[in-house]
Amino acid sequence: MKTVKELLSYLTAVGLLVLGLGAGSVWLLSPDPTMKAEAKAPIVPQKFLDSIERKKPVPVDVVAPVQAVVPVMQESPVSLPQPILRREAIREVSRPVPKPKRRQSASGPMSMEAPGEPARLSAAAPVTTSRTDFPY
Repeated sequence: MKTVKELLSYLTAVGLLVLGLGAGSVWLLSPDPTMKAEAKAPIVPQKFLDSIERKKPVPVDVVAPVQAVVPVMQESPVSLPQPILRREAIREVSRPVPKPKRRQSASGPMSMEAPGEPARLSAAAPVTTSRTDFPY
């Protein structure tokens, strides 16, 4: 019995929703009673019509030219121009001759250190791997 009551209440709720949606759509689709029954096109004044007639181009009688009868698919006695063949020689480009390397002096590279002192790293500018957008 409880199930039948739940089913009837469900059907009543669904029926009311369907009726509400139907009535709303009919109300939206119905025209407004204050609206005019039929809209008429406006009447164009005669002076506008006369102006349009004056601006129309004047028809000119054109005599159709007489066309000669040409036989269809007739072979014509002509030949196509022959292409002129040009011979272009492509020269080979050789690699540039490498410059001879300069020889260093026999004493070796010059050093700024005193001959008896060991080499030290300067702590002037540390090396970092970070990047910046600042250009200077």
